[in-house]
Amino acid sequence: MKAFLKLLICGLALFVASASADTVFSNGGPNQQGGNAMGDFVQGESFSLSSSTNLYGARFWDLEAAGQYNGSISWYIFGDCGGTVCGSALASGLDSNVSRTATGLLDASGQYSEFDNSVSIFAALSAGNYWLFLHNGPVIGGGSDAFTDFYWEWTSGGSGPSGQEFDLIANTGFDGNFEEHAFELSTPEPGSLALLGSGLIGIGGAVRRRWMN
Repeated sequence: MKAFLKLLICGLALFVASASADTVFSNGGPNQQGGNAMGDFVQGESFSLSSSTNLYGARFWDLEAAGQYNGSISWYIFGDCGGTVCGSALASGLDSNVSRTATGLLDASGQYSEFDNSVSIFAALSAGNYWLFLHNGPVIGGGSDAFTDFYWEWTSGGSGPSGQEFDLIANTGFDGNFEEHAFELSTPEPGSLALLGSGLIGIGGAVRRRWMN
């Protein structure tokens, strides 16, 4: 049984690392004009889904000073009530293996470097409107989260309500930041899911044969 579980976990890890993805929502690409702080604030953006969806990835762009990335990204998904955040988080997590690529571009001031970030998220959602919130590193709480020169970058596109933020120092709840931010959400392509299923069946069969021999 232990051997089977190890093989199963390895199969899932390989799938998540290599699966092709379909973009199910895009709020537009980065514009190198500025962003909102992700250290002492948790920054949020609205998104909508036209059908039930299993999300597994979020891509966003940031502008940052050297050494300001905290090594992970916290993420949260909330429901939407008439264009604002409502209720408790529907899903959340901390990704310590964010795929990050420097684009070679700077912001308008020439002080901050742009990075393209891919975060693993896992949420099964029905059709509807939601909010994605992101934070640079783990959320500590209790007024202990510090400012970092790390900003969720703006987009010239965008749709739906403008962004919201949660002040972790003042702890005064959600408030508008009046900007649109660059991000995309993705789900595995159907072909990738089929490959996962056939691969796990193969793993199960191999382990079963080994037990029987």
